[in-house]
Amino acid sequence: MMQAAQTKGRAYSQRSIRHFFINNWCLKRSKVIYALTHRWVRGEVRINIAVECRERTDMDWGHAWVTLDGKPFLEPNKKLLERAMTKIAETGKYVYWIYNSKSNG
Repeated sequence: MMQAAQTKGRAYSQRSIRHFFINNWCLKRSKVIYALTHRWVRGEVRINIAVECRERTDMDWGHAWVTLDGKPFLEPNKKLLERAMTKIAETGKYVYWIYNSKSNG
């Protein structure tokens, strides 16, 4: 029983790691842009992370982008930023958002 739990935990961990490194291109891109700009560009550079929570948690979805002085910076997919979002938290480096639910009307 203990070995089965450890194997299941290891499989979950490997899936999480694989998901982070393979599927989160926007987050990786944002971290690289932040690393290259926050020391050499004047202005406030921040990483923004938005999440859309769905009924099925395996279908949750998100996007990350960089802002310079509050405006999207080197963001190729500006259409995602046009969706309605609510700011839920912020730190010196990060701003966290949640996408507002789509109306079913």
